[in-house]
Amino acid sequence: MAIEERFAYETFRPGQRELAERVRRACLDGEVLIAEAMSGFGKTAAVLAGGLSAAEETGSRIVYTCRTKRQINRVVEEVSKLQQKHPFKAAPMLSKFDYCLLRRQRAVPQESFGWYCTFNVSNNLCSYFLNVPLTEEFDHLVRDVLQKTPHHAELVRRSETAYVCPYEVARLAMAQATLAIVPYQYVFDPKAMPVLFDRNSVERRNTILIADEAHNLRDFFRTLNSATLTLDQVRGAVREAEAMLMDEAASSLAALSSTLEELVANHGGWLLDRASVLDRFRDDHGTVWL
Repeated sequence: MAIEERFAYETFRPGQRELAERVRRACLDGEVLIAEAMSGFGKTAAVLAGGLSAAEETGSRIVYTCRTKRQINRVVEEVSKLQQKHPFKAAPMLSKFDYCLLRRQRAVPQESFGWYCTFNVSNNLCSYFLNVPLTEEFDHLVRDVLQKTPHHAELVRRSETAYVCPYEVARLAMAQATLAIVPYQYVFDPKAMPVLFDRNSVERRNTILIADEAHNLRDFFRTLNSATLTLDQVRGAVREAEAMLMDEAASSLAALSSTLEELVANHGGWLLDRASVLDRFRDDHGTVWL
């Protein structure tokens, strides 16, 4: 199919067709292409046209990855326009935290959401998840999502109406989609990659990868390989442990919080030596506790 048929608009702006053709050629030849253009050029529409044309010729799938939800929504807008012109299957997928309907009943910090979700699902306490294999509305919703890709808020609203888990809708849709639109984590974070490449059977060797705003990757990897723990988070962990009647954990976390607060308050500089911090914990609580 000609690139024009994979373009969401009636005509190309100056340079858009050339970019679309260059993207198509790079995908067919297995090249790495870095494209830069001014704001308002229409990069997303051109890149989609070229990528989808190549995917159709080779029988490949496309993973379009973005750093932020706003960027994902922008791609979804272009995809929705293109689907009206020429139907194809596409699906975005964010994190479980973004989709969870159950957590509306209780404020759950994002840091502990993984435990919260696993606990409720494994103990059959999430009726949205339990309804997934039991309702025809779920299958209809997955088909609708593939044919006309909705914004995140719309998918959540429709899933709530059908009383099924929005994450499961998005996950199954993505497994069947020609075009998957996902955040960087699913492509570049080793802990999240299995969601995309293993559980949804996306084969790396038969996939075209498009990284939107790729200049952000450096900061993403820096953040990915760094850890930040604030005193507020430690205090919050103490409260959660107490609420769950986990007395030993609450006591240990409270001791951690107290020592950290004292170290920070009494230190004159901006850098705490790691060895001295560990020595302080050993002196106060012993090696076994640490």
